[in-house]
Amino acid sequence: MVDPEDRIISYYYREAKAVIAQYDSLDAAQVHRSWLPLLAEISTGKVLDAGAGSGRDARWLQQQGWQVTAVEPAAALRQQAETHPDNGAICWHNARLPELAGLQEQYDLILLSAVWMHLSVAQRQPALQRLVQLLAPQGWLVITLRHGPTDAERPMYPVSVAELRTLAEPLQLDVFLLEKNAKDCLNRASVWWQTVVVKHPSWQVLH
Repeated sequence: MVDPEDRIISYYYREAKAVIAQYDSLDAAQVHRSWLPLLAEISTGKVLDAGAGSGRDARWLQQQGWQVTAVEPAAALRQQAETHPDNGAICWHNARLPELAGLQEQYDLILLSAVWMHLSVAQRQPALQRLVQLLAPQGWLVITLRHGPTDAERPMYPVSVAELRTLAEPLQLDVFLLEKNAKDCLNRASVWWQTVVVKHPSWQVLH
């Protein structure tokens, strides 16, 4: 039996051209409108885009002055993103959750956009622990949660804010729901989104 994780990566490798066209057809600022005010509150620093796909969000963040590290395990997506004319100084890595092997720095901002639903229940706690290791004190973790039907070719699993809060509690993380029932930007009637922000545990001590 093929590992679901390998099936996901194989899908994005095989459908790279269509996926890139789809992702890049959307404006990053519109997709992430719910947490744009957050960017105005924090100074630009180091950001990790985990599961960066076509590099759309990585390029958008770089244009705003962030030092961007982008992680993407699907080689076809990563290679095309690396050669994009606007890639600039984005640093790309071949790594996957929950391990995110090879990353050593800490980041002021970590973005998981349309990624969490691909992690199985068993992967989510170690993934969150690893992300906290990579999050700088006073750092912010932004996670978008996709709701709607799954895809047999790229396995997805149910997500919820309640589950995320349960996973966050032993790590002393605060989870804030920013967007409750956001319409899908690709106008898929059966798909909707939520956006949550997670604060580093030291934030409570420093404020």
